Amino acid sequence: MLYVGSFFVTFTFPAIINFVGEAGMDSFVLMLLMQITLPLQGFWNFIAYIRPRLHTLQERFRGKSLIWYMLQLFSPEDESPSKRKSQTMFVINSLREIEESISDLATKVHDDKIESDETNDTILVENGR
Repeated sequence: MLYVGSFFVTFTFPAIINFVGEAGMDSFVLMLLMQITLPLQGFWNFIAYIRPRLHTLQERFRGKSLIWYMLQLFSPEDESPSKRKSQTMFVINSLREIEESISDLATKVHDDKIESDETNDTILVENGR
């Protein structure tokens, strides 16, 4: 129901402007209201999305501050210390693999440059320079 309400709040003025525009009339006030409400569509959807969870938190933990509720809303529900540790280890291992790949690539580029320099030296010696 909240999504439908946010849709109506957002698109009421553009619809009215469409009908009024077909009649050949312009309204600065309607244009202003449309310019205010249309960009707020994402905000209204956000409010409709978090409201049920916020209501559940308020019922479960009475007397907490609004900041506490917001922190709970945006923190992952299933974050256990063991899960966080395994995710951290995954990231660390991935970074180590990337570091090894970069090191191997740098070594290869360096070796190719040395080989290229030796080839150029050989060509210069053969040409008598």
